[in-house]
Amino acid sequence: MPRRSALHGAKRHDTVAGREKRSRRDARRAPSARAAPAVVLLKRARAQTGKGVTATIREGLELVAAGQVYDRLRALRGKVAFTIDPRALRKDRR
Repeated sequence: MPRRSALHGAKRHDTVAGREKRSRRDARRAPSARAAPAVVLLKRARAQTGKGVTATIREGLELVAAGQVYDRLRALRGKVAFTIDPRALRKDRR
């Protein structure tokens, strides 16, 4: 029976140099400590929208851009006099 080396069955590139190369590659892919909250936020946003990364970011940017409109509407709160009775509107719904 032939002797088998210690690396028998190991992948051809599974050497010290190969492991170091993979380690550097994985370090480039790993999010930094500062980027980790952004990754979590993106995952939560994608789960909420059910869309891909680009569509989720686009939707978020649209909401940020619309924020100015919401601020102006909030500033009008309590300053607009309505001539319609809310109870009459509710009755109309039924």
